[in-house]
Amino acid sequence: MENSKVKGFRTFIELPVFFILFSIVLQGPVFTNLIIFRTCYVNLGYNVSECALLGSEDKDNYTQKLESIVQPYANVISMVVGIPSGIISVILALFIGSWSDKYGRKPIIVLTTAGHVVSLSMITVFCFFKNMSAWYLTLTSIPIILCGGFASALTVLLSYVTDITDENSRGLRMGIFEVVLSIGMLVGMISSSYIFNAVDYVGVFVIATGSYLIALLYSIFILEESLPNVQTEGKFDNLFNFNEIKEMTATTFKRRPNHKRLLIMLCLTITSLFIFAVMSEGGSLYLYLRLKFEWTLKEYTLFTSVRDVASIGGTIFGVYMLHKKLKVDESILILMGLISCLDGTLVQGLASTNMHIYFGGCVRFLTGNVSPMLRSLISKIAEADEVGKIFSVLIMFENILQMLGGPLYTFIYNYTLDTHPEFFNFVTAGILGVTVILTIILAVIHLRSPAEPRFAILYDDPSTTNEITNNGC
Repeated sequence: MENSKVKGFRTFIELPVFFILFSIVLQGPVFTNLIIFRTCYVNLGYNVSECALLGSEDKDNYTQKLESIVQPYANVISMVVGIPSGIISVILALFIGSWSDKYGRKPIIVLTTAGHVVSLSMITVFCFFKNMSAWYLTLTSIPIILCGGFASALTVLLSYVTDITDENSRGLRMGIFEVVLSIGMLVGMISSSYIFNAVDYVGVFVIATGSYLIALLYSIFILEESLPNVQTEGKFDNLFNFNEIKEMTATTFKRRPNHKRLLIMLCLTITSLFIFAVMSEGGSLYLYLRLKFEWTLKEYTLFTSVRDVASIGGTIFGVYMLHKKLKVDESILILMGLISCLDGTLVQGLASTNMHIYFGGCVRFLTGNVSPMLRSLISKIAEADEVGKIFSVLIMFENILQMLGGPLYTFIYNYTLDTHPEFFNFVTAGILGVTVILTIILAVIHLRSPAEPRFAILYDDPSTTNEITNNGC
C-alpha cells in the first residue's frame, strides 16, 4: 500500500504542471510591462518617472499620449521575443512527440523545463541592470528555442498522462490535468498584480524562476519515466529524423476500421477550431470591456478569475460526476461544453451591463470539459504507441491557429471598433457553432461504433496501477 502511494507520487505529473502554469501566468503581464517600461525610458529616452505611470491607474492625457507612442515600438520587441520561439517550438514539437514515443517522456520534460528556468533567470539578471535596452530581452528566448518550448512540453505531458492511465481512468485523469492547469493559471493571474506591487520586477521573476525550478527538480529527482521499454541507442541521431515526420503524418491520417480515422479527424478539427476561437479572443475581450464598460485591469482580472473558478467547478462536475460516476460518454460531454461556451459567448456579445458579462462568464462553466474529453477520446481511438504522434499534430495545429488568430481578431476588432465593438464575440460564436455541428456528427458515429477490447500494460504490477488510478494520482 505504501509502495503504491510512493509510486503514485512519482507519476503525479500535475504537480510540475501547476508550478509551470503558475509561473507562466504570473510573469506574463509583468514581462509585457517590463518591455514597455524599458522601451519608454531607455530606447526612446523619456523620463523614468513618466514611464513608470504607463499601465497604472494614475493616468492623464499626457500619459495616454505617451503610451500610444511607446506601444508600437514595444510591440515590435515583443513580437521578436515571442514569434520566433513560438514557430520553432511548434516545429520541434513535431519531432519531439515522435522521438519521445521511443526514447521516453522524462528527458523532454526535463529539457523544456530547464530551458524556461534559464530564460527566466536571464530576465531576472536583466532587471538588475536598469539602463539596459529592452532589445536585450530578445536574448532570453534563446534557451526556450533551443530546449523545445512550451508546445513541445505540452505534447509530452499529455502523452505522459496517456501512458500512466487505462481507458477507464483516462478521462478522469485528463480532467484532473485540466483542473490543475486551470488552478495554476488562476493563482498566477490573481496574485500577479499584488506580487508586482509588493516586490517589483525582480521579485516577480525570482518567484517565477523558483516556481519553474521546483517543477524542474521534481522532474529530475522524483518523476518516473512513464514508458516501460525505452530505447537508448541513437537518441541524438534520430532527434531530427524527417522520416519520423512522415511516419507521424501517416499514423495520424492512416485508414482505420469502424470509422476511426474519421473520428480522429473530427477530434483534431474540433480541438483546433475550439482553441482558435477561445484563445484568440482574449486580447479583444479586454479592449472591448475597457471601451464599452470602462473596466480597469483589476476589474478585468476579477472577472476572469470568477469565470475560471466557475470553469474549474464545471470541469470537476463534468469529469468526475458525469463521466466517471454516471458514465456519460466523452462525445456528449464535449457537446455540452461547446454549447455552454457558445451560449456564454452570445451573452457576452449581447451584454449591456456588468452583470450580463459575469452571467456570460458563468454560463461557460462546462467549457473546461472540452479539451480533456477530446484528448481522452483520441487516446482511446488510437493505439497506445500512436498517441504521442497524434498529439504532436494536434499541438502543431493549435499553435499555428493561435498565432494566426491573434492578428485576425485584432483586425476584426479594429475594423468594427467605431460601430460594433462586440462583433468579434459573434465571430467566436459562429466558429463554436461549427464545432457543435461537428461534435454532433462525432457523437453519432462514436456511439454507434462497436466497442473493441483494448489492453495496456502500464506497470509490472497491475495492483499498483489500480491503486494509482483509484487515487487519481
